[in-house]
Amino acid sequence: MAAIAAMKALIVKDSKFLALELEIGRKKLWDLQGGKVEEAEEPMQTLLREVQEETSLMPKVEKPVGVYWFHRKTDGLLTVCTVFKCSLEENAKVV
Repeated sequence: MAAIAAMKALIVKDSKFLALELEIGRKKLWDLQGGKVEEAEEPMQTLLREVQEETSLMPKVEKPVGVYWFHRKTDGLLTVCTVFKCSLEENAKVV
């Protein structure tokens, strides 16, 4: 069975967490920052790259906090997401 590995960031700042609002079709959903591990890419590189692409922020990775999985509706592939708690520099601006 083929599977996709993905990395997600739970970014916490001032006792709040950062989430992305996505629009898929006509639905609005919330998700954590992150994405799939590309070929020849280390998982931590994926996490930092995806967060920077999606938010322009560079998080500090602290620790793993969980794993979840699902089958993609588009093709049925199993996607396994590892979630890491991350923090931001004190002066990081989050709008």
